Amino acid sequence: MAPVRLSHENWNTASCPHHGPSLSIAPDGIYHAAWFNNAPERHGLFYAHSADQGRTFSSPLNFGNFEAKPAHPYVLSQGNRVYLVWKEFDGESTAILGMHSRDGGKSWSAPGKLAATSDSSTARC
Repeated sequence: MAPVRLSHENWNTASCPHHGPSLSIAPDGIYHAAWFNNAPERHGLFYAHSADQGRTFSSPLNFGNFEAKPAHPYVLSQGNRVYLVWKEFDGESTAILGMHSRDGGKSWSAPGKLAATSDSSTARC
């Protein structure tokens, strides 16, 4: 299978790409993807799904609080249940947040805090 392009923001950086994408393929063949983007016109964390092996994707869902520096999105699919988790730092504490879908990524729960720590928790490249 040839590589498929998920997004077209044309963002690039001449530094450590520490915000890698995440992909989970459900047993029914639906692709679920999450990624970070910092393009001027569209930035933050995004989620999209594909029912045709990546040839086309749903409109991207922007999630997380951009003011809290959202980072490192991960997606996990288990049948129709899809889970998103990510990290945010509000300047004083770091939190791991999550939300879930029960219908294959078509609708989502409100984000909830799963864990938190004081100060930052950043890994360096």
